[in-house]
Amino acid sequence: MSGSIVERVSRLLRDRMALAVPSAEADLVEAGFLDSLALVTMLQHLEEEFGVRVGADDLTLEQFRSIARIARFIERCSGKEHGDARDSTVS
Repeated sequence: MSGSIVERVSRLLRDRMALAVPSAEADLVEAGFLDSLALVTMLQHLEEEFGVRVGADDLTLEQFRSIARIARFIERCSGKEHGDARDSTVS
């Protein structure tokens, strides 16, 4: 997982949502940082910042439970959007 993505997500939460998350592994839901409205707001910011689209199939709370999980989600989405060879199969 890219440290720069973790840093960007952390900065996004701090600067755009005024959330001071203590660590990349902190549970955002359990700690009370994310409720349903904050989740929607965060998804909008992630789409704007990283250019990823969060589809209905992607909307599982587990993917957005921590900064580290959000960063992994963004990496997966970025790889798919750029035709990452790891995601394709060769026949």
